[in-house]
Amino acid sequence: MGKNVKVAFLVSVCMLVLLGCGHKTAPVVPRTLVPRPVKVLQVRVRPEGVYVVFGTPTKYVKKGKIHVGVVYVVDRCLGRHCTKVAQHRVEPGEKVIVFDPDAQEGMFYRYSIRVKAEAKGVPVDLPVTVGPFPPPPLQVKAESFQSKVVVVWSNEGEGPFYLYRRFQGGRYRLKPLAVVMGNRYEDFMVENGTTYYYVVRRARTKGKLIVESKASDEVGATPKDTYPPPTPVGFTVHYRGEAVYLAWDPVVVPDLAGYYVYRKELGGEWTLLMREALSNCIYVDHDLRKGLSYFYKVSAVDKSGNISMPSEVVKISIPNH
Repeated sequence: MGKNVKVAFLVSVCMLVLLGCGHKTAPVVPRTLVPRPVKVLQVRVRPEGVYVVFGTPTKYVKKGKIHVGVVYVVDRCLGRHCTKVAQHRVEPGEKVIVFDPDAQEGMFYRYSIRVKAEAKGVPVDLPVTVGPFPPPPLQVKAESFQSKVVVVWSNEGEGPFYLYRRFQGGRYRLKPLAVVMGNRYEDFMVENGTTYYYVVRRARTKGKLIVESKASDEVGATPKDTYPPPTPVGFTVHYRGEAVYLAWDPVVVPDLAGYYVYRKELGGEWTLLMREALSNCIYVDHDLRKGLSYFYKVSAVDKSGNISMPSEVVKISIPNH
């Protein structure tokens, strides 16, 4: 009987093995399809929340490029308790900015970033302490000049200072316009006639971690063109057919608005002969009195209202007959 029991046991095992071979299970993803971890670019901590900036992978751990969309998941963890902050599908190599407005000041969190292509990648953990925050810069002022805006603030305390700029109706970008160690910045990347707004934040940096103060008071400035156009040259005056004909060489500047012609009588005051600037380089004066002498000069004006120095003065006498 012992021998028969052993035979029956072996037969049962073989049957189980054969049956197991026919059972379908989930396929195992090859290791070559595991995406590389994300590349953390920056963690920016502000009183209004935490920004996590990273780049999604373009290659797998073993070899080969990723040709499918990459799904990222960002969790905020407090101890073992984790809360999903963001989840989205993006292209490989895309720069991602995740904002967490619910991070509380004084708390220590661990942000976990997980990605998945064909398979799940290894998560990246970022320890982040929210605060303490440095005091914001005070007495921020902006002054406009020709093609330039100068922003200054109180020099109390240490930097660096992060300067941010926006256009009218726009928003501030996460990337600062400039990182300044002092308390003054000259912005030459402006256009005359456009209004710009600025805020400054004091910062503490450690590697890729940046802790910023709240924004300073916002200031605005509109740079203006203060340079007049060149003085017109080649000014000539002729009398013909009871009219005075004036002509001069064109002034070539991109923002030219036109020309003003001035006239005066002997011993009189200069008078502007038109309400709006002339668009051409010719003017005909019919308002004359016989037997008098007239003096003329011409100036160029640009679109910002800057008027050039006047041309040379030309005199002409009107005959009595």
